[in-house]
Amino acid sequence: MSRTSLLGSLTVAALLLATPAVAQEAVTDILRVRVGSLKAGGGLTVQGVALQSVDLLPDFYAGRAYRPAWTAPGRMDALLSAVRASVEDGLTPRDYLLEPLERLARGAKTRTVSDTLRADIDLLATEALIRLAFSLRYGKVDPRRLDPSWNIPSAGAPRQAVQALDALITSDTLARAVAALAPRHPLYVRLRDELARYRAIDSAGGWPIIDPGPNLGVGMTDSRVPVLRRRLAATGDLSPDDARLSDQLYDRSVADGVARFQSRLGLASDGILGIRTRAELNVAPTARIKTLRVNLERGRWVLPGLGATFVTVNIAAYQAYYLRDDSLAWSGRAVVGQPYLQTPEFRARMTSIVLNPTWTVPPQILTDEVLPAIRRNPGYLTRNSMQVVNRDGEVIDPTGVDWDAYDGRTLPYRIVQTPGGENPLGRIKFLLPNAYQVYLHDTPSRGLFQQPRRTFSHGCIRIQDPVALATLLLDDSTWTAAALDSVTALGQEVTIPLEHPVPVLMLYWTAWMAQDGALNFRPDVYGRDSGVLAALNAPFAFHPVTP
Repeated sequence: MSRTSLLGSLTVAALLLATPAVAQEAVTDILRVRVGSLKAGGGLTVQGVALQSVDLLPDFYAGRAYRPAWTAPGRMDALLSAVRASVEDGLTPRDYLLEPLERLARGAKTRTVSDTLRADIDLLATEALIRLAFSLRYGKVDPRRLDPSWNIPSAGAPRQAVQALDALITSDTLARAVAALAPRHPLYVRLRDELARYRAIDSAGGWPIIDPGPNLGVGMTDSRVPVLRRRLAATGDLSPDDARLSDQLYDRSVADGVARFQSRLGLASDGILGIRTRAELNVAPTARIKTLRVNLERGRWVLPGLGATFVTVNIAAYQAYYLRDDSLAWSGRAVVGQPYLQTPEFRARMTSIVLNPTWTVPPQILTDEVLPAIRRNPGYLTRNSMQVVNRDGEVIDPTGVDWDAYDGRTLPYRIVQTPGGENPLGRIKFLLPNAYQVYLHDTPSRGLFQQPRRTFSHGCIRIQDPVALATLLLDDSTWTAAALDSVTALGQEVTIPLEHPVPVLMLYWTAWMAQDGALNFRPDVYGRDSGVLAALNAPFAFHPVTP
């Protein structure tokens, strides 16, 4: 066999293994010099790639006396496999140096490998692995760049990062070990599966488009019905057998399929093909793929640290949940902030439940609504059961206040609405101290829960059936629903501390898996997806990790 044929049949790792010991020492010397330059702050560019692992990579090589790390059989092939597989997590393999690594691998098979090239391959492989491990564990995108007040902690960093990196490289199942760094939460795993499914749909040509026309319901006939059948079957909302029918009758099976689709998209599940439903059916698979990628990234931000018991609100879905020991104990509809008064994403601890809460009007609402109303009508405060309270907690006469002299931030008083039917907090408030002054609470405006799009609040979360949630959180036979109602009927403010404070997470999911296993999508009502997607598609950069 010729030398060229021999080289063509070897992997990069085999070529590195075939290096004589004296050459291995030469590669070690090159690594010592080059990594030393990086550690000294001089920066290091390898094959046109500026290395970014300025902390971990130097410590890793110093810990192994600068010996090359990628000489064992199969290691490089396993790394390339893991990098290619990153696309399955919604990531982009080029961020993890797929092109230069593949180019070097091809070149190494067709020519003599110099010591410098061996060092290049080793450094790029280590850099690629660090980048990929970081993205899977913490997310590629820094949520604080998108929201400077983000306070949800990242997954804990390994205490011995050098040893963890070495364990990855030396693992007999490197690709599997890398994949295990991604969240193992069922939500993440199933979103990942759905991403693969939607990509397969897209690769097969997508789904048919439903043409404009009149609304359709059970018993009507239309030439679009066979196309609608195929479209519903593409996403599993109609059985394949029903999809093969060419009948133009809009029968009950079609209506049920449309209703299933509508439920997954947060539309009124009436089974009628209307303008809004048709528009959602016609959203291209490529758009859904982008949404899935964005929400997988959100999963990498928050899922590893969720714990087993917590309250969460999916802002984009207008839905609240209470999970206890990893089981869904309660869920209910929610009303969230208006698009110009958005509910933020954050983490807090629920410490107590307040019955018959008073409401202290926030500064922005004072400026925008209450103070102008007082100026127009001095009787506004009395009509709305509001009191003016000074810094000592004393109620004062509002007629002595020059209301024209202040705005919501300069007013030296608090305006407090007493408990009652008109109080916007309703009869119960869930206290979770936070910088945003956002809480979960009841509301007298019960009809809003019947709206499909529930963005009506000033940022707080109004929840349906708060008494049921309160009894579960209190977990005390003393505090039954009847007991809560009887105390509430007295009309006095009462605070009940939680024996065990509960974590609360305000999150924003525009794609997720429901309890019944159905993939749900929701409109990006606050326009947050585009920023995440743009950052996902931007060049890789490490970001700070805050535990």
